[in-house]
Amino acid sequence: MQNYVSSFPVTKTKSGLTINNGTIATVTTDDVLSGGTAIYINGGKVYARSSGNDAMDSDGIFTITGGIVVAVGARSTEAGMDVDARTLKLTGGIIIAAGGATSGPAASVSTMHSVIAGSGSAKKIVHIEATDGTEALTFLAPASYTTLLFASSKLKANTTYTFYSGGSVSNGTDFHGLYTSGTYTGGTISSG
Repeated sequence: MQNYVSSFPVTKTKSGLTINNGTIATVTTDDVLSGGTAIYINGGKVYARSSGNDAMDSDGIFTITGGIVVAVGARSTEAGMDVDARTLKLTGGIIIAAGGATSGPAASVSTMHSVIAGSGSAKKIVHIEATDGTEALTFLAPASYTTLLFASSKLKANTTYTFYSGGSVSNGTDFHGLYTSGTYTGGTISSG
Protein backbone atom coordinates (compact mmCIF):
# COMPACT_ATOMS: atom_id res chain seq x y z
CA MET A 1 0.00 0.00 0.00
CA GLN A 2 1.27 3.45 -0.91
CA ASN A 3 -0.26 6.55 0.64
CA TYR A 4 0.92 10.09 0.20
CA VAL A 5 -0.97 13.09 1.43
CA SER A 6 -0.41 16.81 1.68
CA SER A 7 -2.67 19.51 3.09
CA PHE A 8 -5.21 17.03 4.41
CA PRO A 9 -8.34 19.06 5.44
CA VAL A 10 -10.74 16.11 5.78
CA THR A 11 -13.61 15.70 8.20
CA LYS A 12 -14.60 12.08 8.79
CA THR A 13 -17.35 10.80 11.03
CA LYS A 14 -19.03 7.42 11.24
CA SER A 15 -21.72 8.81 8.98
CA GLY A 16 -19.73 10.53 6.26
CA LEU A 17 -16.65 12.14 4.78
CA THR A 18 -16.22 15.79 3.75
CA ILE A 19 -13.29 17.28 1.82
CA ASN A 20 -13.23 21.06 1.48
CA ASN A 21 -9.73 21.93 0.25
CA GLY A 22 -6.12 20.84 -0.03
CA THR A 23 -4.43 18.06 -1.98
CA ILE A 24 -4.96 14.36 -1.31
CA ALA A 25 -3.30 11.52 -3.24
CA THR A 26 -3.69 7.91 -2.14
CA VAL A 27 -2.93 4.59 -3.83
CA THR A 28 -4.06 1.34 -2.17
CA THR A 29 -5.53 -2.11 -2.79
CA ASP A 30 -8.84 -1.49 -0.98
CA ASP A 31 -11.47 1.28 -1.18
CA VAL A 32 -9.55 4.55 -1.07
CA LEU A 33 -12.28 6.94 0.09
CA SER A 34 -15.27 5.39 1.82
CA GLY A 35 -18.27 7.11 3.40
CA GLY A 36 -20.91 5.38 5.48
CA THR A 37 -23.82 7.65 4.63
CA ALA A 38 -22.23 10.29 2.40
CA ILE A 39 -19.16 11.71 0.70
CA TYR A 40 -18.98 15.46 0.02
CA ILE A 41 -16.14 16.97 -2.02
CA ASN A 42 -16.37 20.76 -2.15
CA GLY A 43 -12.89 21.71 -3.35
CA GLY A 44 -9.22 20.84 -3.49
CA LYS A 45 -7.49 18.18 -5.56
CA VAL A 46 -8.19 14.51 -4.86
CA TYR A 47 -6.50 11.51 -6.47
CA ALA A 48 -7.69 8.09 -5.38
CA ARG A 49 -6.47 4.87 -7.01
CA SER A 50 -7.24 1.32 -5.97
CA SER A 51 -5.69 -1.74 -7.59
CA GLY A 52 -8.19 -4.13 -6.01
CA ASN A 53 -11.42 -2.29 -5.21
CA ASP A 54 -13.41 0.93 -5.70
CA ALA A 55 -11.52 4.21 -5.74
CA MET A 56 -14.40 6.02 -4.02
CA ASP A 57 -17.35 4.29 -2.36
CA SER A 58 -20.30 5.87 -0.59
CA ASP A 59 -23.03 3.76 0.99
CA GLY A 60 -25.26 6.82 0.77
CA ILE A 61 -25.20 10.00 -1.28
CA PHE A 62 -22.10 11.30 -3.06
CA THR A 63 -21.93 15.01 -3.87
CA ILE A 64 -19.17 16.94 -5.67
CA THR A 65 -19.52 20.72 -5.82
CA GLY A 66 -15.97 21.72 -6.79
CA GLY A 67 -12.31 20.82 -7.05
CA ILE A 68 -10.48 18.30 -9.20
CA VAL A 69 -11.28 14.63 -8.64
CA VAL A 70 -9.45 11.74 -10.33
CA ALA A 71 -10.72 8.35 -9.16
CA VAL A 72 -9.29 5.15 -10.64
CA GLY A 73 -10.76 1.86 -9.49
CA ALA A 74 -9.80 -1.71 -10.29
CA ARG A 75 -11.01 -3.64 -13.32
CA SER A 76 -13.80 -6.25 -13.14
CA THR A 77 -16.83 -4.97 -11.27
CA GLU A 78 -14.98 -2.40 -9.16
CA ALA A 79 -15.68 1.26 -9.84
CA GLY A 80 -14.03 4.63 -10.01
CA MET A 81 -17.04 5.96 -8.10
CA ASP A 82 -19.58 3.66 -6.46
CA VAL A 83 -22.72 4.98 -4.77
CA ASP A 84 -24.45 1.62 -4.39
CA ALA A 85 -27.40 2.62 -6.61
CA ARG A 86 -27.97 5.82 -4.63
CA THR A 87 -27.50 9.47 -5.67
CA LEU A 88 -24.36 10.80 -7.36
CA LYS A 89 -24.78 14.59 -7.52
CA LEU A 90 -22.32 16.64 -9.60
CA THR A 91 -22.63 20.42 -9.56
CA GLY A 92 -19.05 21.65 -10.00
CA GLY A 93 -15.41 20.80 -10.45
CA ILE A 94 -13.66 18.49 -12.88
CA ILE A 95 -14.37 14.81 -12.32
CA ILE A 96 -12.83 11.68 -13.82
CA ALA A 97 -13.82 8.22 -12.61
CA ALA A 98 -12.34 5.19 -14.37
CA GLY A 99 -12.56 1.51 -13.53
CA GLY A 100 -14.38 -1.70 -14.26
CA ALA A 101 -17.62 0.22 -13.72
CA THR A 102 -18.84 3.57 -12.45
CA SER A 103 -22.01 5.04 -11.03
CA GLY A 104 -23.69 7.60 -13.26
CA PRO A 105 -24.68 11.08 -12.08
CA ALA A 106 -28.33 11.65 -11.25
CA ALA A 107 -29.77 13.98 -13.91
CA SER A 108 -32.46 15.24 -11.53
CA VAL A 109 -29.93 16.87 -9.17
CA SER A 110 -26.71 17.29 -11.20
CA THR A 111 -26.22 20.66 -12.88
CA MET A 112 -23.20 20.00 -15.08
CA HIS A 113 -22.84 17.91 -18.21
CA SER A 114 -21.11 14.55 -18.15
CA VAL A 115 -20.24 11.68 -20.43
CA ILE A 116 -19.68 7.99 -19.78
CA ALA A 117 -17.21 6.51 -22.27
CA GLY A 118 -15.96 3.02 -23.02
CA SER A 119 -12.70 1.27 -22.35
CA GLY A 120 -9.15 2.55 -22.53
CA SER A 121 -5.63 1.27 -22.04
CA ALA A 122 -3.06 2.07 -19.41
CA LYS A 123 -0.64 4.86 -20.30
CA LYS A 124 -2.72 5.84 -23.32
CA ILE A 125 -4.29 9.28 -23.64
CA VAL A 126 -8.02 9.82 -24.10
CA HIS A 127 -8.75 13.26 -25.53
CA ILE A 128 -12.15 14.89 -26.08
CA GLU A 129 -12.59 18.07 -28.10
CA ALA A 130 -15.42 20.04 -29.67
CA THR A 131 -15.71 20.46 -33.44
CA ASP A 132 -14.21 23.97 -33.11
CA GLY A 133 -11.09 22.45 -31.53
CA THR A 134 -11.88 23.43 -27.94
CA GLU A 135 -10.42 20.84 -25.55
CA ALA A 136 -12.75 19.28 -23.00
CA LEU A 137 -10.50 16.53 -21.63
CA THR A 138 -6.97 15.21 -22.00
CA PHE A 139 -6.29 12.32 -19.64
CA LEU A 140 -3.47 9.79 -19.47
CA ALA A 141 -4.92 6.82 -17.60
CA PRO A 142 -2.58 5.16 -15.09
CA ALA A 143 -4.35 1.81 -15.56
CA SER A 144 -6.63 0.19 -18.12
CA TYR A 145 -10.36 0.65 -17.54
CA THR A 146 -13.71 -0.54 -18.86
CA THR A 147 -15.73 2.60 -18.13
CA LEU A 148 -14.80 6.27 -17.80
CA LEU A 149 -17.01 9.00 -16.36
CA PHE A 150 -16.04 12.59 -17.16
CA ALA A 151 -17.90 15.66 -15.90
CA SER A 152 -16.86 19.27 -16.26
CA SER A 153 -18.17 22.74 -17.07
CA LYS A 154 -16.07 22.37 -20.26
CA LEU A 155 -18.78 20.07 -21.62
CA LYS A 156 -21.48 22.19 -23.26
CA ALA A 157 -25.02 21.43 -24.36
CA ASN A 158 -25.80 21.16 -28.09
CA THR A 159 -22.13 20.61 -28.95
CA THR A 160 -20.60 17.78 -30.94
CA TYR A 161 -17.47 16.21 -29.46
CA THR A 162 -14.84 13.94 -31.00
CA PHE A 163 -12.97 11.33 -28.98
CA TYR A 164 -9.30 10.65 -29.70
CA SER A 165 -7.11 7.85 -28.42
CA GLY A 166 -3.33 7.93 -28.06
CA GLY A 167 -1.21 10.87 -29.10
CA SER A 168 0.96 13.02 -26.87
CA VAL A 169 1.04 16.29 -24.94
CA SER A 170 3.84 18.82 -25.21
CA ASN A 171 4.61 21.50 -22.62
CA GLY A 172 1.91 20.07 -20.39
CA THR A 173 1.22 19.98 -16.69
CA ASP A 174 -1.04 17.37 -15.15
CA PHE A 175 -2.62 16.20 -11.93
CA HIS A 176 -2.17 12.41 -11.91
CA GLY A 177 -2.85 12.14 -15.63
CA LEU A 178 -5.44 14.92 -15.97
CA TYR A 179 -3.78 17.57 -18.13
CA THR A 180 -4.51 21.12 -17.08
CA SER A 181 -2.29 22.67 -19.76
CA GLY A 182 -0.28 21.73 -22.82
CA THR A 183 -0.74 21.03 -26.52
CA TYR A 184 -2.28 17.72 -27.58
CA THR A 185 -1.34 16.14 -30.95
CA GLY A 186 -1.22 12.87 -32.79
CA GLY A 187 -4.21 10.86 -31.59
CA THR A 188 -6.57 8.79 -33.72
CA ILE A 189 -10.35 9.18 -33.67
CA SER A 190 -12.06 6.57 -31.52
CA SER A 191 -15.68 5.66 -30.88
CA GLY A 192 -15.49 6.86 -27.27
